[in-house]
Amino acid sequence: MQADDLQKSERTVTETSLTVSGTAVWEVLWVLLVVAVVLT
Repeated sequence: MQADDLQKSERTVTETSLTVSGTAVWEVLWVLLVVAVVLT
């Protein structure tokens, strides 16, 4: 039971970190896009 709970928490942490990093990537892309539009 404990090992199963540990696996679940690890999976949740992995999914959360993937979601956060994915969001950060999109924010960076949007910033770059805005900068490119402003500069041109």
